[in-house]
Amino acid sequence: MKVILPIKSGSHWASVAVSDYATPLQGAELAVGCRLKNLGNIIEPLIDEHTMGSVDQATTRLHIKAALTRNGKLPYFKIGDVRQELDSEWLDLVVRINTDLVCGHCSFVQGIDPEVLDAYPARELIQVKGGTEPYDWKSRWIESGGKTHSGRMIALKGDPVWLKISDFGHPHPPFAFGSGMDMVDVSRVEAVELGLIGWRNEIRVSPCPICDGGSNSGNGNGGPVN
Repeated sequence: MKVILPIKSGSHWASVAVSDYATPLQGAELAVGCRLKNLGNIIEPLIDEHTMGSVDQATTRLHIKAALTRNGKLPYFKIGDVRQELDSEWLDLVVRINTDLVCGHCSFVQGIDPEVLDAYPARELIQVKGGTEPYDWKSRWIESGGKTHSGRMIALKGDPVWLKISDFGHPHPPFAFGSGMDMVDVSRVEAVELGLIGWRNEIRVSPCPICDGGSNSGNGNGGPVN
């Protein structure tokens, strides 16, 4: 999995573009030529340990900090006019967003198991965390090609909308920094009633383009197979 590296511009967080992964780290006595790509390689196994339950979030943050700290100094990187310190706020976010992506991917894989997919071929986008949601998801959903059903954002699991609404290139939550949105399965009975699929149709769900390879059965475009 490609590690998400956040950068803050003003009050908003964004993901560093892959094209910027050659950006050097500065401000600490790291190995000459250490770049954001190397930073991702350092963080990934530590996130894996955390998601397996071996260590908690606070310990994971300390391990990342220890791997980057030299003489008490943490590095920073600069993209354009934006300088990003690898401070406690950044460390907390990088652990949280990447842990949530790993968990989201595990749920995604479970949801496209052939038996589960047959019984629950669709998903609904819902808010699961309290508070004000910082994004207008209904507008994003419609602009990404999704259709609403009595105001509900529901689509087949193979619909391209799941990938298009993501800021991170994954067809599963989290879809954006600071978002409280998640997906819940929608049964075949309800999907048929909504006109999304027939009783005997199968669908194809493309793998996560970042985490997976290959695919399961279906017609290749996320729609039902007659």
